[in-house]
Amino acid sequence: MPSRAGVASQVPLRQEGIALFVCLVVLLVLGVAGAAASQTVSLEARMARNGHDGELALQAAESALQEGERLVASSVFDPHAPGFHEAAAYGAPAPWSLAENWRGAGSRVAAPLAQVAEPPRFMVERIVSRVVPDGDIEIFRVTARAVGGTEHARVRLQSTFSPADGRLSWAELEMP
Repeated sequence: MPSRAGVASQVPLRQEGIALFVCLVVLLVLGVAGAAASQTVSLEARMARNGHDGELALQAAESALQEGERLVASSVFDPHAPGFHEAAAYGAPAPWSLAENWRGAGSRVAAPLAQVAEPPRFMVERIVSRVVPDGDIEIFRVTARAVGGTEHARVRLQSTFSPADGRLSWAELEMP
């Protein structure tokens, strides 16, 4: 008669199914981690695109601002020419603050940069013009507006400029 030890070794052990449960939990954790990593990568890619878009808009606006300053430095101010304005009277809205001036003859189209949604524009206002014994003093406000690769990234820059002294100040009016 066989011994009990031999019989017991031939009977399969009862399996509890714990291995299946552990594998499912590990797969669930890996799936959640993968989904979170995918969302993080997607968010970072959107942030990089938006940053690039804003940088394009800033470069286009600065280019238009410099073009306006070169125009002022190289020519006689003509308030009737497209994109040229006299300073607004006290209490009246400034020409650069009116949306209609950014279309048509209220502003000038600057040299377009690649990859921008629309060409940058600028306008020039004469804010000070005085004749003094040592020479005329003229100060202009040059305002430039540009968008990046999409309409959502808008930049508006403004400088005060003197043909005799160059750029006097610079400001960001609108950033993405």
